[in-house]
Amino acid sequence: MNPAFPDLLYNGIVLCISAQLIIIGFFKLFVVRTRFVFLGVFCIILGSLNLYNLYWESFKDNIVWSILLGGYKNIYFSPLLYVYFALLRRDVNKKKIIASHLALPTIVFVFYIGVKHISKSFFFENYHSIIGVIEIVRLLLLLFYLVWGNILFRNMKQNLKRKMYRKYYKFYNGFLVYLLILAIYSVVVRLGFDDHIDKEIYLNMQRYLFSPVGLLMQVWVLLFTITESKTFKSFFTKENTFINKDLIEGREIIKQRMETHFMKNKVFANPDIRLNDIAKKIGVSGQVLSEYIKNEYNMSFIDFVNGLRIDEFKVLLKNPDNRNYSLYGLAQEAGFKSKATFYRVFKNKERITPNEYLEKTRKY
Repeated sequence: MNPAFPDLLYNGIVLCISAQLIIIGFFKLFVVRTRFVFLGVFCIILGSLNLYNLYWESFKDNIVWSILLGGYKNIYFSPLLYVYFALLRRDVNKKKIIASHLALPTIVFVFYIGVKHISKSFFFENYHSIIGVIEIVRLLLLLFYLVWGNILFRNMKQNLKRKMYRKYYKFYNGFLVYLLILAIYSVVVRLGFDDHIDKEIYLNMQRYLFSPVGLLMQVWVLLFTITESKTFKSFFTKENTFINKDLIEGREIIKQRMETHFMKNKVFANPDIRLNDIAKKIGVSGQVLSEYIKNEYNMSFIDFVNGLRIDEFKVLLKNPDNRNYSLYGLAQEAGFKSKATFYRVFKNKERITPNEYLEKTRKY
């Protein structure tokens, strides 16, 4: 058992998560879409490295176990995640993306296995130098993919739904930042382990800081992978990953026409306004308009319209010419048909009632 992992309860949790990662990873290998294969490989490597770290004393000298479970395969993490998200784009050359991003980690992996198990004397004589170089390469790869990945997400932002974009962006950057911190720490340790860093301190850092955080990150990976399954999406989210093609192509036109009809013509003041009616005026289907509002403002059509009505009500309230109007009278002018709806929407948006808002404005 690895001395950095002495707690049996912790080991049991890690084994359980590792097994789930490996199992779900193998399922992903048989999914039709190519990109899910890389998420599957990512999960399998993560789970197998957990097992290798737990039983390092038993596996470290065996070439078969090193190839299957260990062998610095963590160098694949950032390229695999990048390829997974890069393949969301339908205009990319899949073979080129895969070959160009997985070549370097494969070379490093083969080099490490070859030197360790074929040239053992050379490996142990130059152990710190070899591992130090590999750690620096891993660190540089993480920095590269952190930057390159964010460029990728910036280019994909228009095509992905807001919720999916945030999910993917947070997962990619969160996991890579975690790996980057680990890589920086590892490089520092490798450069000065013998002379400046006490082994007990190293083990305590591993045991009480990096291991618990790593466990949380692995749970995050597991949950992310589960939610990426088509079955999960169909049962729970019922959302597509991509924005409607008509919306992508006509985004600027919709934006301009929305400003004309909603901001200038104030169609929201009509209490009987309907999604399909305003969509027809803008020149799109009701589905496209609804999706545009959801993606741009993160709200439904009715919430968007009621929000504009509240803003209009506040403008009317400040106008001295409207002093003889009651609050509900102004709300009707803004487009509200029901007093109860007006009060409820106002309270939800402003966190105070219309009467409290009126008193507040009078003080100033």
